[in-house]
Amino acid sequence: MRWQPEVVQDDVEREVLRDERDRQLWRAFRSLPDRCQRLLRLYVYAPEFSYAQLADAIGVRTDSVGQTKGRCLRELKGRLDKSLFDHVDPMPQVIAVPRQTGPRYTTLPQEMTRSVGASLTFGHQERTVKVEIGAMLNGMVMPRADVQVWWPAGMVSVHVDRHGLFKADVPLGPTRLAIDGVVTDWFVR
Repeated sequence: MRWQPEVVQDDVEREVLRDERDRQLWRAFRSLPDRCQRLLRLYVYAPEFSYAQLADAIGVRTDSVGQTKGRCLRELKGRLDKSLFDHVDPMPQVIAVPRQTGPRYTTLPQEMTRSVGASLTFGHQERTVKVEIGAMLNGMVMPRADVQVWWPAGMVSVHVDRHGLFKADVPLGPTRLAIDGVVTDWFVR
């Protein structure tokens, strides 16, 4: 019998990273101009199309399809370099630090509630995020946005439901949220 390596099932970490990579890829793709999106979709899903057919489908000259495709791919790569690779920490030993360019959420004064010691509110322009700190990290972001939770050894994207509610199970210790790329101050759980 010939030796055959065992098929290794994707572990949870690889699956999460793959899902995050795919989510970031589609977000970057959707941020491209409409003409780039149409050209790249046709190029991938209809590879048999000639440059003349591609030019006719997106409304450009035949001799500019190659240059347009190259520009679109470079722009997509640039958007991925800025978003995906800055957000995924490939080495858990390295402290994960979200990009800190641009605005930040600032801590807002707490409303008087029963759980004032276990909750925080952050705001930035028209956006707010309220976080309840406990065994799980619960919160609400208004208006609804993409939320990522950072801690010193990693990051996880959090599912936000249609009402803006989210829940994350992350290790205790210093934590930071990134909402649509805008970061909050560190807080301790």
